[in-house]
Amino acid sequence: EALETLYNTNHELMIRNPLALALPHASKIIDLPVKGTEFNIIDYSIPFYQLVLSDLIDYAGQPFNMYDQQSITWHMLKAIESGSHLNFTWTYQDTYDLMHTEFNRFYSTHYVNWFDQAVSMYQEVNSLNIHQARLVDHTMIERDVVHVTYSNGVEIIINYKTTAVNHQGNVVPAMDYLVIKGAN
Repeated sequence: EALETLYNTNHELMIRNPLALALPHASKIIDLPVKGTEFNIIDYSIPFYQLVLSDLIDYAGQPFNMYDQQSITWHMLKAIESGSHLNFTWTYQDTYDLMHTEFNRFYSTHYVNWFDQAVSMYQEVNSLNIHQARLVDHTMIERDVVHVTYSNGVEIIINYKTTAVNHQGNVVPAMDYLVIKGAN
């Protein structure tokens, strides 16, 4: 009932990693996981949540600069793989000024340090035209190499390996992607 009231009042509701019952009320979703469980019993995961939500609701993964267990490049590749928008958490205050305050968890958020890189990343991802389409297929080519297809015909091979891979005559550099069809 609370979600319904909020949605009816604002008509725009951004929800952080919602449960399924909140989805009908969400206009935007942030902090959506872009990878599945890492239990040994699982061979690989697909972006199932994103395959369902793609082109229905705008969504973004976790803030790149707050989850430093992986590189910025890895986060961008995951965004391309899952059709997610890019997400950063920024502060106006310098990170050093936030130390020893209630905001010390924002250790890598000073916008000045991220602005140019974020703009460049947004331009690159936007040029792929993946946000104007639905994620319709996700195929694992081999471990750490995936092929994704969007409803507008864009096809991309993503390589998470530290070495280049050759797939059907297409060489995909290490930790990079290659547009097979579509995009600008």
